[in-house]
Amino acid sequence: MPIISNRGKAHFHISLPLDPSEQECYAATQLQHYLSKVSQAQFEINRESIRDSNSIRLQSCNSGDSYRIGVTDNNITIEGGDRGLLYGVYDFLERFTGCRGYSPEITVVPKCRMLRIAEGEYSASPAFISRDTCYYHAVQNPDWAAMARLNGNSLRQQRPEHGGRVAFAEPSVHNCHFLVSRDYFDEHPEYFALVDGERKAPGYHLCFSNPEVIRIAAETMISWMDDNPDCEVFAAEQDDGGFCCECENCKAIEEREGSYAGTVLHWVNGVAEICAEIHPDKCLMTLAYSFSQIPPKQMKVHPNVIIRFAHLLEPKCGVHPFDECDMNNWALENLALWKGITEKVFVWHYATNFWNYLVPFANFESLPAAYRHYQDLGITHIYTQGNRQSPHGEFAELRTWLAGKLMWDPTLDATALIDEFLKAYYGGAWRSIRKYIHYLHQRISKAKTHMYCLMPCDSYLTLRTINAASRILDRAFEKVDQDSPEYERLLPIKLSVLFTRLVLSNPDLNPNQHQRFIPPDSWDQRTLDAATEFIDLWEVLDFPYVTEMHWRVTAWQKRMASLYQFLGRPVPDGATRHWLDQPVDAPVNSAGVM
Repeated sequence: MPIISNRGKAHFHISLPLDPSEQECYAATQLQHYLSKVSQAQFEINRESIRDSNSIRLQSCNSGDSYRIGVTDNNITIEGGDRGLLYGVYDFLERFTGCRGYSPEITVVPKCRMLRIAEGEYSASPAFISRDTCYYHAVQNPDWAAMARLNGNSLRQQRPEHGGRVAFAEPSVHNCHFLVSRDYFDEHPEYFALVDGERKAPGYHLCFSNPEVIRIAAETMISWMDDNPDCEVFAAEQDDGGFCCECENCKAIEEREGSYAGTVLHWVNGVAEICAEIHPDKCLMTLAYSFSQIPPKQMKVHPNVIIRFAHLLEPKCGVHPFDECDMNNWALENLALWKGITEKVFVWHYATNFWNYLVPFANFESLPAAYRHYQDLGITHIYTQGNRQSPHGEFAELRTWLAGKLMWDPTLDATALIDEFLKAYYGGAWRSIRKYIHYLHQRISKAKTHMYCLMPCDSYLTLRTINAASRILDRAFEKVDQDSPEYERLLPIKLSVLFTRLVLSNPDLNPNQHQRFIPPDSWDQRTLDAATEFIDLWEVLDFPYVTEMHWRVTAWQKRMASLYQFLGRPVPDGATRHWLDQPVDAPVNSAGVM
C-alpha cells in the first residue's frame, strides 16, 4: 500500500510522456493541484520514461471516456481516452482523497497528513456515450462540467484540454428552416406546409413530401458536411410549434404510416440518401417529437439516420418512477417501437417545468428510474433538458450534479447521492432541506397527481402544501448563520416558495398566461408581505429568466411591472438584467417565437 505523501512531503511525482498532449497536461495540473491541497505537499510534474518508479503516470489511450487506474507498491498508472484520462484523475481523487466537486462554487478537499493508496486495479466506463444537460451551471462552467463528467453538445465552452465534447453540427435542433430557407416562400410557397388550404411561412413546417424540398435540404446539408469535416452528426429536424402540412402527398404518407413521423422520415431519409453518396460516414439526426413521436408502421429508417426521441406530448408523468406510472406507458411504448426499427435512438429527457423554472418540480424519484430504463433499452446518448437561462432554478445545482452522476452510472443510489450533496451544500440545514424535498414529493405523489414539463403549478400543488413546505424551510434557515454561505444557498429555495405561493394565490401571475397580471383585491397581509419579500429576493439573486418560452418572457415582464406598481415600488429600468434585453411589447409571431 504505497504512501504518496506524509507530513507535507511528497513521496511520488506525476509523470507525463515526453511529448504530452493538451489533455494530458491539463489532467496532470488538476492532479497536482488537488493532491497538493490535500497533503500540503508539493508534487512535481516530470516528463520521464515510463520505467520511472515512485510516479503517478498519466497516459492517453484510445478508450473514449473509459479509464483504468492501476496501483502497485511503487507505481500508479492512470490511463484513458481524451476525456477518459481526466475522468480517471477525478476518480482517483474522489476514491483515494475524498475530493468532491459539487458545483462550480463548492469543492470539498479534505486534509490528510499521510496519504496512503490501496493497491489494486480500478476501471470504469460510462453507461451513455453522450451525457448532456443544459443546466446553467454546467453550460457556463466548463471546468466543473468536465469534473462532473458531462460531455454533451450543450457544453459549447468545453475546451481541447477537457477532451472536447460529443458535438453535433450547428444548428442542431428545430433547424429545417435553415436547410430550406424561408426566403423561398415568395417564389415557391409549395415548399412550405399547406394548412387549412393555404401555404404558410414563416413559423410553419416544410412540405416534407416535396422532392425539391428534399433536394434543397440535401444540398445545404452537404455544404455543412463539407465545412465540418470533423463532425459526425448533423441535424435535420422539424421546427418547434406550427402545424403539419396537409397537402395530398404528405397526408397520404401519414395515413399509410399511421403517424406524421412517416412524413418527416420520408424527408430525412431522402436527404440522408443523397448525402450518403458524398459523405457516407456522416449521420443525420431527426426528432421524434410532438406530432412525430409515434413511429411509422412500415417505413424503414435509413442506416445514416439517428432518431432523437423527445417525449413531449401528454400523457406522461415526471413525479412517479418513470417505468412504473401508467401515464408514461404511451411514451415508453413508442420509445420501444423506435428501438425496434433502428438501433440509433438518442433520448431527449425533460427535467424541469418550462412554464415556470421557480416552482417545485418533484422528479427526484422519476429521473433515476428513467436513466435506468434508458440504459436497459440500450440508449447511448442522453440529453437532460433543464433550466439553461438562469442560475437559480429550483434545486438547479443539485439537479446538475445528480444528472452527471446518474448519466455516468444509473445504478448508483440516488437517495444517497442527494443526501451527500445536501450535506455539502447546505451544511447544518441539510436535514431540513431533505425533509422539505421529501414532503413535497410525498404530497404530490400521494395525491395521485401527475406532473410533467408543461403545466401550471396549481395542477399539482395547493396553498396548504406550499405553506407547510415553507414552514419546513423556515427551520432550515434557523440551522445556519445569517452571514454564512449556507444561508445564501437557501435563498433560491425561499424564492421558489414565495413565488409559488403568489401564483397559487393569483394564477394570473403565472408566466404562461397571455394577459397582464391583475393585482387581486383579495390578497391578505401575509400574501402582500410575501410579494414584497419575493421582489426583494428577486433583485438580490439576479434571476432574469423565469420561463423558457419567449412570448411567456414578455408576459412575465408585464406581470413583474404590474406587481412592482401594485406594491408602490418603482419599476426597474427595462435594460437591467432583471428585465432581459427585449421590450415588454415585442411582437410575437404565430409560432410563438420572438
